[in-house]
Amino acid sequence: MTDVQTQARLDALGRSLALAQDRLKERAAISDDHVKTARDLQIQYDTLRRQVERQELATESEGHHVSALEHAIRMWIDRLTDKAV
Repeated sequence: MTDVQTQARLDALGRSLALAQDRLKERAAISDDHVKTARDLQIQYDTLRRQVERQELATESEGHHVSALEHAIRMWIDRLTDKAV
């Protein structure tokens, strides 16, 4: 992988992080009356895991390796943005 490709992937993760931060700020302004159950959280996690797996398979099909660190960052960012729910 070239430095340009690596930088592009880091930039994409950075944009995702910025969106996640904005989403968290929006959430802080809204009161959440619904408390999620353990089952709700497990369903959300399973959906998130499948989504990240699909993203990583797409990335790897383009010939790029997804490291454990990148995987963890993708899971964290997607969890923050609630893309899975």
